[in-house]
Amino acid sequence: MGVEQRSGGLRLDRIFSWPGHRPVQGPTLAQSVQDPSQEGEERRPRRREGREFFDLGGTIKEADLGKNSKDVEAVRTLYVQPSAIEHFSTREDEDPNTTTSADIRDYYRKTPRAKLLVAELDGKIVGAITIAPEEGINSVKLNRLVRREDKPGLGIAHLLIREAVTRSFSKKAKGGYRASSITIGVILGIKGTDAAREAFKALEFKTWDEEGNRCYGWSKEEGRVVDRKVEIMKLKREAYAFRGHGMDLHRGTSLPPKEDKSIPA
Repeated sequence: MGVEQRSGGLRLDRIFSWPGHRPVQGPTLAQSVQDPSQEGEERRPRRREGREFFDLGGTIKEADLGKNSKDVEAVRTLYVQPSAIEHFSTREDEDPNTTTSADIRDYYRKTPRAKLLVAELDGKIVGAITIAPEEGINSVKLNRLVRREDKPGLGIAHLLIREAVTRSFSKKAKGGYRASSITIGVILGIKGTDAAREAFKALEFKTWDEEGNRCYGWSKEEGRVVDRKVEIMKLKREAYAFRGHGMDLHRGTSLPPKEDKSIPA
């Protein structure tokens, strides 16, 4: 008690003096990408994605899909935002603007192993992502990644991806999938695609296939469903653990401990 704990190794900052102010760490590639909803506006740099979101009291949870829950309606409003609507694959004859809360609940009822994760800030849902099992293989897919247009620069999308990945791979997570790989599809040729790709690449997702993959997606310009090209990206469990996320997999979550909502610099 009262004894300072010191770790081994040399402290370079105690050996070499630094003239003047120490340099501030600049943003990483994923932090520097322009936000798709704010044309020409660069997201403010921070040393680690999501620090500000947690400092403000934000958290990520599994959505309440009950009949009287407000979570599903909040997610529906995210899906039909102008910046998000083109990023969702749909049926050839379906207008995503007509999606209802009942439609969303019906999907999860018919796909009971699918999970809807939401980011919550100040009691309001500000982002969402879906984890769904792939049929016949030891893999899952992530889709329907979205965040509120008026909440740029907080790392919401990055945090949702990271938590979804951890829950997909982890053996400790409640209802975890213990998957060996994760697949995502990025719809190409629309505004915001580059930012989405960088968010996945920051967690070591690699392009798996970009030839011959097509889907139907909504076009704001044409006001109808059109044929679009899709880039398939994949992440292997070993690659994620190797990148220093082994502790997240062991705990079953990438969220900070409840007693400390902040992320250390």
